[in-house]
Order: sequence, then structure tokens, then C-alpha cells
Amino acid sequence: MHSVLVIEDNETMREGMVQILKKMDVRVAEAGNGEQGLQKFQNNSYDLVITDYRMDDIDGMVVLDRIKTQSPQTEVMIITAYGS
Repeated sequence: MHSVLVIEDNETMREGMVQILKKMDVRVAEAGNGEQGLQKFQNNSYDLVITDYRMDDIDGMVVLDRIKTQSPQTEVMIITAYGS
């Protein structure tokens, strides 16, 4: 079973992604901000991390950098609701 960590500060968006992934029979963990997400990543192994680009505490590019430094093989997908 694949495992995914969803890092999204918008609760509605996060819950929607989590529900979709669970229907796909994926093990899902979630975090409401970048700091929480990085803490979860340090304590667990994930095949994929989906992170929001714009978050108040730590943005998606910092999350990407820290995850790739710690685990280069982990895939990271950065998403955003902003058009620019």
C-alpha cells in the first residue's frame, strides 16, 4: 500500500484530498501546516508528499528542500490555488 502525506493549511482542501486518496486505497497522513508536515515526515516514511505552495509558517518550497535533503527518493508534489 502506498503512503501519502498531505500538507495543506486550508482544511477544506486538505480534507477533500485525504478523502479522495483514501478511496484510492492509499495510506494517508495529514498536516495543517509546513512545520507539522515536516515533523510527521521525520517520524514516518512516505512514498509521496503533497504540499501547498503558500502557507503561513513554512512554504512549499522549503518543505520540498527539507524533504529532498532528508529523503531524495521521496516524490513531492507542490500545489497551489493561486494562478501566478
